[in-house]
Amino acid sequence: MPRRADRFSGPFPPLAAAASLIAACVVVSGKKLFWMDELFTFLEVSAPTLRDAIGAAASAADSSPPLYPALAWSWARLFGDGETSLRLLGSLCVAGAFAVTWNLLRRTFGGVAATFGAGAALCAAPLVLTHNAEARPYGLFLLLAAIAVDLYERHGRRPRIATLVAWALVHAALVHTHVFGFVYGGALAFAGIVRDVVEGRRRLAFYLAVPLGWATFAWWWKPLLIDMDVCRPHNWIEPPTLARLMDAFGNTTPIALALGVVAAVAALRGRREADAGSASAVAVAEAPPTEAIAAETAAAPTDDPAPARRLFAAAATFVFVVPLAVFVESRLATSIFLDRYFIPGAVGWAILLAAAARRLGGFGDPDAGRAARIVAAASCVAWLAFPAVDAALAPPKVSTGFPRAAAKHPDLPVVFEAPQAYLPSFHYEPERARCFYVLDWEAALAEGNARNATVDYKLLQGVKSLRPEHNIVPGDAFLASHPRFLVADVPARRWSELRVESNPDYRCTPVDGALLVERVAAAQSR
Repeated sequence: MPRRADRFSGPFPPLAAAASLIAACVVVSGKKLFWMDELFTFLEVSAPTLRDAIGAAASAADSSPPLYPALAWSWARLFGDGETSLRLLGSLCVAGAFAVTWNLLRRTFGGVAATFGAGAALCAAPLVLTHNAEARPYGLFLLLAAIAVDLYERHGRRPRIATLVAWALVHAALVHTHVFGFVYGGALAFAGIVRDVVEGRRRLAFYLAVPLGWATFAWWWKPLLIDMDVCRPHNWIEPPTLARLMDAFGNTTPIALALGVVAAVAALRGRREADAGSASAVAVAEAPPTEAIAAETAAAPTDDPAPARRLFAAAATFVFVVPLAVFVESRLATSIFLDRYFIPGAVGWAILLAAAARRLGGFGDPDAGRAARIVAAASCVAWLAFPAVDAALAPPKVSTGFPRAAAKHPDLPVVFEAPQAYLPSFHYEPERARCFYVLDWEAALAEGNARNATVDYKLLQGVKSLRPEHNIVPGDAFLASHPRFLVADVPARRWSELRVESNPDYRCTPVDGALLVERVAAAQSR
């Protein structure tokens, strides 16, 4: 009778993870509307041609690299552009990232440890689950990062021309998906150089393939300049704090829980060696003592520590070096520190957790004891089921930001001070003709305004240039033609304070979370 561990070496883990992640995406999509960034994706995929879609991605409305918009546009032609359809593309990418990472870890640490590490990092991490159900490029970014790490390890194990070509192509794909592709691609190349120096070897072609892949991004330099201009005079991302750095390192409940499970299994298992860190203990943990465990790790040369060391270098770079380097840059210069930019770090955590599970917890060791094996297997199954369970328990988020006061004043237009409310309202509300966003550069620059007010101004300018049907109008023109209107007031935005609340020509009355603005009779007669 095959051991329970063998079940985690076959197709069960990636298939179960895919089913759970896709189910989670479908369930969450039924509870959540598109938010602002997803509506930028919708703007691209609803373009009539692929060229128009890439042109929309190149504009100030999104300024994102073209690979994901091109894939999403093609996907929408086949499966539609609804919430569930567009988000499923990202979910399939996350499922693919799990499969690639799990297979990579199985070669080195065995099936049980691979399932545990990949499950905790890719099926339970809040950041990954968020982007498992979003129509944005981060699922694709995660998949490409996983493929890059897999190729990095494969080429280190056995250099081949095909692997080298794929290595260059994946770096090209990374930078065409997100500008942090340069950061993570460079970090992975740096990890390879460090390991090569330690191991006393030189792989010039391996190093040069990275900038060769990056060179393909040269044709996108104009959109990159547009993106940089959108962030002037200042970027919208707040400078990071130490707490945010710790979160980027992986300071999350699933990671802490996974480490706790490893410690519990290690305690149940009972080490046979006095020193858990000694070479003999590692050898006992890694050597396949029975035919069953040999079958489980047939693809893993567990007597060779080099693959594990190469993976540790990549994991440390992804999990710690990249966030720390970006933190320092963001404190000293322009802030580019945003949690979702660090989503490839999940691959690094999968490596670290699989290594801990195998070396410290003895996951997959048939002599670990019945209790330890049951806890290890149960934890693997729990990680795989977590996305679907979490989605089922998630509360719905169906508000567009359309103010309640609009129902009491059905004849009045509604001005939204924040595009985060305007874009969903214009997209979903049946009375979209009442939804307005005003462009006022002076107000955007005003002291005390939200940090991202100038960025929002330029983004919405880009939306208007692509979709003239949007009610995005200059502020002075709107005021001249509308003596009465509602404002979906946002405390951090200053337009209403500067243009109407401090203006004696207007009377402002709070009503149901909005502001009723009326031009006074004396002003109308002038």
